[in-house]
Amino acid sequence: MIKLEGIDSLIDAVDKMIKVLGHSPRTPHYEAYNEHSVRLMRVNYAGEVAAQGLYLGAGFFEADPRLQSFYQHALIDEFRHLDWCGSRVLSMQGRLSYCNPIWFFGAFSIGAMSRIAGPSYALGFVAETERQVLDHLKDHLDRLPQEDVRSRQILMTMIEEEEAHGEEAKRLGAVQLPPKVCQMMAAMGRVLTSVSERL
Repeated sequence: MIKLEGIDSLIDAVDKMIKVLGHSPRTPHYEAYNEHSVRLMRVNYAGEVAAQGLYLGAGFFEADPRLQSFYQHALIDEFRHLDWCGSRVLSMQGRLSYCNPIWFFGAFSIGAMSRIAGPSYALGFVAETERQVLDHLKDHLDRLPQEDVRSRQILMTMIEEEEAHGEEAKRLGAVQLPPKVCQMMAAMGRVLTSVSERL
């Protein structure tokens, strides 16, 4: 992987930001509207927008090529998840959250600040985020209608890949975050979930 520095790193970050905020999911075919599935998958899409921000913010300030590679590969996986969730929402004739830019820039700020605090701390945020995301995805898997096979397949694949991201962050040196920080992150996650379900 080519190491990006200076203006190249900034251009790369801006390019990725534009791709996320300007993302237009593919809609191969339309299905009957299912409000419950739409709400859950809209929340999952918003979570993937935030994941892009978190990884991009941490990666922007990372100098270690190994960790840069980790963030870059995670971004590729998360963008695939973003596309899956967005396409699923639109295929059911739903809409995406109006607040996605807020989730992106909020998560980008957290990722950047955590990396400024130190690489192990940034990895700790990744590991804890992925732990909470796994709980959230498993809860959604239980709540999705059994007949919504496609959404369930998407979440099961996401669960496998998110778990791998968390384990890799730990392997690379993630620290355990203080309980109060974890609680704050969980509270922010609840805000994203409740708002994205409606807006």
